[in-house]
Amino acid sequence: DRLEQGRNFMNKLWNCSRFLLINIENSKSIKPINDINNNLYESIDFWIYSRLNRTIDEVNKYLESYKLNEAIKSMYNFIWKDYCDWYIEFAKSRIYGLDPKEKETVIVIAVDILKNILKLLHPYTPFITEEIWSYFQLDDSEFIIKENWPKVNDKLVDINIENEMHFVMSIISAIRNLKSELNISPKKEINLVCRGDKIKTQVILDNNKYFNDLVKVNNVQCYEKIDKPEKSSTLVINDIEIFVPLEDLIDIDKEIIRLKDKINDYEGRMNSVKKKINNENFVKRAPKEIVEHEKNKYINYKNNFDKLKENLDNLLS
Repeated sequence: DRLEQGRNFMNKLWNCSRFLLINIENSKSIKPINDINNNLYESIDFWIYSRLNRTIDEVNKYLESYKLNEAIKSMYNFIWKDYCDWYIEFAKSRIYGLDPKEKETVIVIAVDILKNILKLLHPYTPFITEEIWSYFQLDDSEFIIKENWPKVNDKLVDINIENEMHFVMSIISAIRNLKSELNISPKKEINLVCRGDKIKTQVILDNNKYFNDLVKVNNVQCYEKIDKPEKSSTLVINDIEIFVPLEDLIDIDKEIIRLKDKINDYEGRMNSVKKKINNENFVKRAPKEIVEHEKNKYINYKNNFDKLKENLDNLLS
């Protein structure tokens, strides 16, 4: 099982590298990252650099304390989830787009991140990292083993942009799941109507391009207060209600079943957390921050439960 997992991981990295090479006319003439004007960066570019530098920092700390397993886990999550699954997916619209400047920017960034990934992985997988490295080097005689270990640039770590992009990604994942559950074609265009805190909904509006590129969102409207549109499905993410009008898209009866399942799921989670916070032994013995975390978790589940219940009632009325 571990060999299979390792093989799948290396295949993921290999295919990701191959994808970049296919979309580069001459890999030996890629500009250095410092030659790219960061005014051309998008939110996702700042996000990936923040995640990279936090990962380098984590890996360094784990290696210094000889926690090799934790170091690999940190790299694995960053490479598989952040870089291969998300960043490259976000990058495709610019790679396939008509603007050569946008394409050049995202390619240079993607290759720069990849090179740092190869350096981090090299002590563990020297053969494949050296092989991939050779395709992106200006001088064929240069080996990755001669390179310096990646350094952390604290200026590129931005928790706010990480939180914002995590919010955006959660919405994208939720829309994909919704389309899948309701048998709506991934290529089918949808509209979003969002209700909630103005600061959070502004993040959705600012990143409208990504919703259009990745989940075919045609139009986004955001309000602090608005009635739920008729015949619409509801997603609750980070206390923001996101309504997807379903007219001519799905079977309303199926949506009612989906909402009931979600409500039952949240009810189960609430009961589980409630048992903990009502347990005197847990409250007395557990660290204060753990108890507080569980209480906040319950409040979050309850908020989502109430909103979903309200929307089910609206569908049934």
